Amino acid sequence: MTKTPVTSYTVQYQRNDSDDDDYVEVSVRKPEVRVDGLSELTTYEFQVFAVSNVGHSISATSTVVTTTSSGTGQADTPLQ
Repeated sequence: MTKTPVTSYTVQYQRNDSDDDDYVEVSVRKPEVRVDGLSELTTYEFQVFAVSNVGHSISATSTVVTTTSSGTGQADTPLQ
């Protein structure tokens, strides 16, 4: 089996209390991202997908982050 190199990553996120599947998507070259404009004291769910010339991977797991009163937050575990 030949491995296909990763060309970018797609990060999807949404408010954890959202009733729909309306995710925001961010495309990045490295498996890290800074997301601005999050609401204060709000919980978000993040998923990361690797992208290659074959397509998207499946997401390993979801990561939940709750922002602080300044609108910043840090994942309890790194996004993988």
